[in-house]
Amino acid sequence: YAFDNYFLLRPQNGIPAGYAIVLGGKMIGLIDYHTYYPEINAVEIGYVLNRHYWNKGIMTMCLKKCVEIAFKHLEVNKILISHANNNIASQKVILKSGFKYESQKIINIKGEDLLSSSYSIHRFEYEGGLL
Repeated sequence: YAFDNYFLLRPQNGIPAGYAIVLGGKMIGLIDYHTYYPEINAVEIGYVLNRHYWNKGIMTMCLKKCVEIAFKHLEVNKILISHANNNIASQKVILKSGFKYESQKIINIKGEDLLSSSYSIHRFEYEGGLL
């Protein structure tokens, strides 16, 4: 029920669809544009990958493809992404994918306050080959 209400209705609510990451017929993760900011024509990407598939380049490949889709097909001007600072693996994926550091803030995950870093890529950086 929650899946139907959240994921399947996203396009009609102005939010791009999410993508399942499938390997060998098994879903091992998800990557999506979870928020659209119309005032700046930007999307924010989030992702999760089963721990057994970390450090294999899978998420970096998926993130780079989502960056391409966002700029070439969704025609956004900016892509945002963030990670909890204790998630070094996620930080590595973000940096390998060409995102630039923007800011930090405190977030609450499962009742715990954590420091989070935010990054972005602008259309002009992508199109200018600056990544």
